[in-house]
Amino acid sequence: MRKPSKSPAVLGKLHPPRLGRVFARDRLFALLDALSDHPAIWLHGAPGAGKSTLVATWLQARKSKVLWLQVDAGDADPATLVEFLDALFAAAAGTTIDLPVLRADDLADLGAWLRRRVRRVLQQLPPPWVLVFDNQQELPADSPLQAALAQVLSELPLGVQCLFISRELPPAAFARALAQQQLVVFDADGLRFDAAETEALAQLHGRPEAVAALASAQGWVGGMTLMLLGTPTSTTGPSERARERLFDYFAEEVLSRLPDDELQALCAVAYLPGSTGDMAVELSGYPQAGDVLERLAAQSLFTDRREAQSGEDPSSIAFVFHALFSEFLRRRFERTHTAAERSALVQRAGALLVKNGQVDAGLQRLMDAACWPDVVTILLDRAPDYLARGRVEALRQHIGSLPEAQRVRLLYWRGLCALDTDPAAALSDLEAAYEHSVLATEAGAEAGADAGAQLAVAAAAAIALVALSRVKDLDRWLAVMDTHVALAARVQAESVEARIVPGLLAAVVYRAPWHPLADALAARAERLLHWESAPGQRTLLGSLALHLLWRGQVDRLERILLRIDALSAQSQASPLTLMRWWSVGVLVKTLLGQHEAARADADQALALVER
Repeated sequence: MRKPSKSPAVLGKLHPPRLGRVFARDRLFALLDALSDHPAIWLHGAPGAGKSTLVATWLQARKSKVLWLQVDAGDADPATLVEFLDALFAAAAGTTIDLPVLRADDLADLGAWLRRRVRRVLQQLPPPWVLVFDNQQELPADSPLQAALAQVLSELPLGVQCLFISRELPPAAFARALAQQQLVVFDADGLRFDAAETEALAQLHGRPEAVAALASAQGWVGGMTLMLLGTPTSTTGPSERARERLFDYFAEEVLSRLPDDELQALCAVAYLPGSTGDMAVELSGYPQAGDVLERLAAQSLFTDRREAQSGEDPSSIAFVFHALFSEFLRRRFERTHTAAERSALVQRAGALLVKNGQVDAGLQRLMDAACWPDVVTILLDRAPDYLARGRVEALRQHIGSLPEAQRVRLLYWRGLCALDTDPAAALSDLEAAYEHSVLATEAGAEAGADAGAQLAVAAAAAIALVALSRVKDLDRWLAVMDTHVALAARVQAESVEARIVPGLLAAVVYRAPWHPLADALAARAERLLHWESAPGQRTLLGSLALHLLWRGQVDRLERILLRIDALSAQSQASPLTLMRWWSVGVLVKTLLGQHEAARADADQALALVER
């Protein structure tokens, strides 16, 4: 089974916050302890209410094994979220867990697929452990992943618990889990500091005289922390304003005491989702920027220090600003700088993120700065890796964010993203990509590059047409293949073959089985059966089996059948995938006279349908 390429660690994303000046909130610890038998807890509250700190201190006090995921908007792509979860599972288990990448068939029932995956993980990562989803509000309420995560809760044994930290209440997808007590909600009002906790916080900051003034924050820890860090007069700040206004008021008071070069460095770093010391220096141009971040983290001034794990480069220690703090710094920069200066900073931040492996975040910053040529160049370079890792939805969303004039250069890749789920839409994009390539050739573009693009488009279009049962329309693309027949024979890179060979073989088998390239394509296809996640790969087995039947090559067919039987035995395979494999197996075994074996496969398929 082909493994996706190793994904780069996203700064601070897979590590819990390092606790600075905190104290045990025993009152709330007792409430959380009482909920420990439930598969999941949903902790919600306003920004700056102390949600993440409460969870981190509670888990530390209980000495729990913690898997911590900082959710962001990019995790709306199922393959992206699962990739990070797999990294957490492997780190906690201390070994690589053999798990398949997400395929198009799996998206039809994401919840069932995720449940099967969790069962596999539990075999190598037994209880007890806690999985924390921090900032769960970043996942859209209507995302299929919300429903899938809700379904997984029924699979969790005693000793394994999910903790969701969010600014919002659970979305509708969790209604059933709530009704069945698989998920319980921790009341947001409970997060407010009571009188004893307020006094303890003041003592922690060495400001016992400020306790009375802290009442104006109404138990909101974010406001109280900034008040305690400010000057004595600042504790009489506005008490009736919204939390965000109160935060801005006191943050301005605290930060006004910083030297201007330090403050400007912090404003620059705020345009990064997370930053190492070296990245902070490079983006801000301030040599001591890393030291400033260390100092803020030590003061617990809305800056988390995410430690490098065992075996990681110590320079990967990341600093992550609290959302309110980051928003405040960005607003401050925008008040004191021109739009052009902001755009230039955002562009530099995007380029820096991409250089450091944070491609999704970097692309988003470059899009914010409307640096479309840079975005297109990065996507053209990274698209093969997105597909190899099964991250077709993330790639599709990036392409969809481009202006139409820029999007045309990526229509081939958007077509591949839809190839297994919407072949009609894929074909439309592929035809447009072909026309663009032809026009580029006529305009004098590099001939070899356009020939390769046209051959790739022809291969993908052939798969879409086979899926749509429009076999007669393959003639157009067979002609393209014949035009570039020499190039087709020279393709050597396995990753490129995995995109091109399945389509070319399908075109030949279903429309021109006598084609002189048929045998060579079949031989190459047989070597590519392990590329299960490549777009159009599910067409490969059927096309190869039909070719070998046409040629009467029974020995090779027997090897293909062994491969089909092995695939059908995989516990991680989706029902839709199993049906595809068994359908090919039944056909081939019947034609080979292996009637009992064919009937056994058919019986398994029928039993699966009944289940």
